[in-house]
Amino acid sequence: MVTISVMNQKGGVGKSTATRNLGSFFANQGYKTLMVDIDAQANLSQISNIPDDIESTVLDAFRNKTPKIFTVANNLSIIPSSLNFAGIELEIIGAMQREMFLVKTLNKLENNFDICLIDCPPAINMITTNSLAASQWVLIPMEASFLAFNGLEMMINVISMVREGLNPNLSILGAFINKYKEHTIVSRDILEKMKEKGIDIALFDAKIRQYEDFKKAEFHKKSIFEFAKGSLAASDYNKLGVEIVEKLKSNKSI
Repeated sequence: MVTISVMNQKGGVGKSTATRNLGSFFANQGYKTLMVDIDAQANLSQISNIPDDIESTVLDAFRNKTPKIFTVANNLSIIPSSLNFAGIELEIIGAMQREMFLVKTLNKLENNFDICLIDCPPAINMITTNSLAASQWVLIPMEASFLAFNGLEMMINVISMVREGLNPNLSILGAFINKYKEHTIVSRDILEKMKEKGIDIALFDAKIRQYEDFKKAEFHKKSIFEFAKGSLAASDYNKLGVEIVEKLKSNKSI
């Protein structure tokens, strides 16, 4: 099983939407896919049609229990989160090997799935560190703005530190532009600035443009492929998914 952290310390960049739609893409391609929601906002769980009052969540994994896995669709499952997860960082602060809770849980599932996507919280904290410790790859959704660009540089530094001190198998799979406006001058300028800094090496060619279909799909608790399979929105995620699969295959991850 290859594990990918979907990470950005900035909120509102579309991590949960990306995890949900890429999870659906991988599942449609025949890969047994597990999504793990480690954000106390539980957005991924909500748009995956998981009830708010479920008893077993990812919180169990951080209490050395086995969390229940819920089926979302064919080949697609989730370990959900809930608002009760909000206080877990204080709860585990004194625990031994507190960076390794997710590693222990996912190791038990190694032979059950092909791909695992972890939806990280919008923060660099112990919960995110757990995700990075359990992952081989990091996928970074970002917006084409100057603030998001600065955040990307910081995340690359954090990932490097985790690789050196905790998980030598961790690498950046790539970043991709979300909520992209192709006719906006700022968007074009950011792409040029990233290329000047050499960050384009980790940037996927596919860009996710802004479409109302994404909001409608989430309202109906469906992926974009379930809600509007032939739409331009689905086409964007299909292009991104194809690129990601090609890169994973080239690195012998799948």
